[in-house]
Amino acid sequence: MSSPPNTLIMVFGPSGSLTRWEGLRRLEREKTLLKGLLSVVPHIIFVGLTGERDREIAGELSDELGGRIDAIALDQPDEEIGEGRSAYERVLARLGGSSSVVIQTMQLDDGGISHNLIHPLRRTGVRAALVARGGSIGSRVLAARHGSHSYEAIAAGNREREICKQAQIVVGVSDCMIDELCWRFGINPSRTRVIPHFVDQSLEPVETGQRDKDLLLTVGELTESGGIETVIRAIAALNKDTRERLRLEVIGEGPERTALQTLAGEQGVRVEFMGRRPHAEVIERMRACAVFLHASKQRRLSRSVLEAMSHGCPVIVTDTTEYDGFVDNGSTGIRVKPTPDAFAFGIANMIEDASWREMIGSSAARVVRYRCGIDRVIDMNRRALSDALAIAPASISPKARRAG
Repeated sequence: MSSPPNTLIMVFGPSGSLTRWEGLRRLEREKTLLKGLLSVVPHIIFVGLTGERDREIAGELSDELGGRIDAIALDQPDEEIGEGRSAYERVLARLGGSSSVVIQTMQLDDGGISHNLIHPLRRTGVRAALVARGGSIGSRVLAARHGSHSYEAIAAGNREREICKQAQIVVGVSDCMIDELCWRFGINPSRTRVIPHFVDQSLEPVETGQRDKDLLLTVGELTESGGIETVIRAIAALNKDTRERLRLEVIGEGPERTALQTLAGEQGVRVEFMGRRPHAEVIERMRACAVFLHASKQRRLSRSVLEAMSHGCPVIVTDTTEYDGFVDNGSTGIRVKPTPDAFAFGIANMIEDASWREMIGSSAARVVRYRCGIDRVIDMNRRALSDALAIAPASISPKARRAG
């Protein structure tokens, strides 16, 4: 088997950064993955278009995780080689003696950063490969929002096609995501990999008897497509006794918060809007609630759903193919149409049957912990990075490196 690279360059999408991860309370969750990756590659470099605190955060991560982590935010001055230097020059200044590099995208749109890095690196004698990885297909989200023939959807699709064409390996989080990318862009399945979101297995799943039988939980952005309105209307559609007994906690933030608070009051639904919370607190609420709800209309495999399942929480989710192999109806969860009536039916049946919730929760935890356990996901990443490097073209010429 081929060896993994000396350096992994992780490229954010146009709006992503370590600074944004910190603001969204996601940084703590990602530390588990980063620690695992550092056991595979000794050096990680984050590159993004923006990120006011990225360099400082990278230093803190290096100290905490015991590996070398650098960060380059292209809108910030470079303290090592000065202002006005290209992304390639800034990366090169941090490579040291690395002879092999894999560039991995966070989304299937990285603002052109990977394209601007990979060819110059090869010209300096570095063996460089590209892994195009994404958690969802952005053009599909934009098509649902603006229309399939909209400029936004078409432009995003073109960017996805280009980055998938350049990549040695294309990685998605679900089988149906990879199937669609292969069909849309003519990708040979042999150069694709399915690597799901990881879950932390450090805590044992919680049994139904230890949970608050009247507590429902949902996590997500408070937007029109986030599904929170559907959840509130679903609870409002339950019989009076059940509706008055149940409480809903909503973790997340977004532009629809005020409207959703008003709706909850009008519908007589007991809802606590908690805003964004530290990851440890999110996990605590997943381990306390009776049922986790996810009614988003966006077709993507939700990390929050997988996390809830891994802790033994029964879930009710929108029925999309992304959940194939994870949420099997009636066995490891419930999949319903994204309508209030459908979710109300699922809630009513699940909330009154503690034995069924116990069976679903324990089955869900076994499936997700096997498929998404951090050790397994790290091994899948190691293989993908090694495979990408093995099939990458050789460096164009062994020119001497210059960064200053």
